[in-house]
Amino acid sequence: MVSNVFRILGMLLWVDAFESLAVFGIVAVFFFSIGTEPKHRLVSKAKEQSADGSATDVARVTVQPTFRRRFAYYGLFVGVLALLNFIFDVLRFVDWRSFGFPALLLQVTVRVIFLPIWLLCLARQLPVATERFEEEQRRQDLMQATAREEFDR
Repeated sequence: MVSNVFRILGMLLWVDAFESLAVFGIVAVFFFSIGTEPKHRLVSKAKEQSADGSATDVARVTVQPTFRRRFAYYGLFVGVLALLNFIFDVLRFVDWRSFGFPALLLQVTVRVIFLPIWLLCLARQLPVATERFEEEQRRQDLMQATAREEFDR
């Protein structure tokens, strides 16, 4: 009976460690995704049709970022803390007394304070990001439909 309890607790420790590693992975991908977001996009501007039949001109327009840089850096901060939590969780198996308290302290700090704040900030920005994505998708669909109509003529 006692050995089953230890097995379950050991399994939970590994699940917690993996969860911290997964949080780091998620926020790292999110950070690099925000960092590589294009700052400009090309927009077609209508102009008078010339003799060769070209009817559009392309303009470069600055695009507002979907998520704020501070949000990305805060997420990276949470991710680094989660990675440290993972390292301390693994080191717990080497020396329980030395790494048990720092692992517990980091786990509580990340999961109770920092990660919920990051999730709330994400929840505030997500509707605007979704609307921008859907608007861009509608614009692309309209441009493709217009291009098909011109091609069919």
